[in-house]
Amino acid sequence: MAIERKSKLILNFGIGRRGQATTDIFIEGLRAAASKQRFQITTDGFQSRKPAITTTLSNRCNFSQLIKVYAQAPLREQRRNSTPDVTYAERSQPWQIPIPRRFARPMQSAKTS
Repeated sequence: MAIERKSKLILNFGIGRRGQATTDIFIEGLRAAASKQRFQITTDGFQSRKPAITTTLSNRCNFSQLIKVYAQAPLREQRRNSTPDVTYAERSQPWQIPIPRRFARPMQSAKTS
């Protein structure tokens, strides 16, 4: 599910196997729903997202991953209604996908006095 962080609007959702084909379809739907302006995407550590975002949203987004590490799973009888606690979360360095030259804005010249 893709959620806009301020308004909490659901931009896109996908149902299917967690694989490259489903990810590509999901990211293409996100491309159609998202703003034409540059935006930030933060995902979990699923590796199929990086190539899908790079090829589909290469001119519009900055991308990073937030990888959560969970504590040991609760006992079977406790597992039904509770998830394990997050031990820590590691955020990858946000990286900017290079903007192709045809999309880059011309630099404004500095005024001299």
